[in-house]
Amino acid sequence: MKSDAFIIFTRIPIAGKTKTRLQTKLTPDECADIHKCFLKDIYKEMIGLKEYNIDIIVSYNPEGDFNILKEIFNNDVEYIKQEGSDLNEKIYNSIKEVLSLGYDKCVLIGADIPEITKENIINAFNILSDNDFVFGESFDGGYYLVGMNKYSDIIVKSESGILKDILFSIEKNNFKYSVIEKKHDIDEYEDLLSLSERINNGEALLENTEKFLKNMGLL
Repeated sequence: MKSDAFIIFTRIPIAGKTKTRLQTKLTPDECADIHKCFLKDIYKEMIGLKEYNIDIIVSYNPEGDFNILKEIFNNDVEYIKQEGSDLNEKIYNSIKEVLSLGYDKCVLIGADIPEITKENIINAFNILSDNDFVFGESFDGGYYLVGMNKYSDIIVKSESGILKDILFSIEKNNFKYSVIEKKHDIDEYEDLLSLSERINNGEALLENTEKFLKNMGLL
């Protein structure tokens, strides 16, 4: 019997198409490589979710070589293609599709949160037992995680990526929600430098990302 589904929402890491805001300091190939490292570290952390009857699903933008994802995740996950005209639609169409498969709860994260932990995800699923929505807040005012136990298009209709705007819409419609701890999106070069500091201080254990940053001379 299906229970819970965890979605990793990502592009295929190819040069020039991913982590482009890092191209102020990194080459397109390096941006693709750091994206691969994030995915590998996230998956290494999340593979243990299967012990909790949580299936892992990769929702991917089909632009690029699908084999790149297969090399990262092997055949240990399910794959769905992203559908929609913009990012918001793609995110919520992914959740809608997965919930339509018979899962009770669904939690989705992006690929730019390498410091996410298995415990964060388990906590999010537990929260959904008593709430309609769960969010993980990012320091830039957006969110790195969203989960629901029944599909609703209220977030798409809000037409905002700002968490406080989304929560206002949710409250207005009398839905219940909870927000878990803040995390850092790694979008800009400054974010990458801050991540390097946290790794250096032992605050983050990210094997693949750490190796990349050492090769770049950032650790």
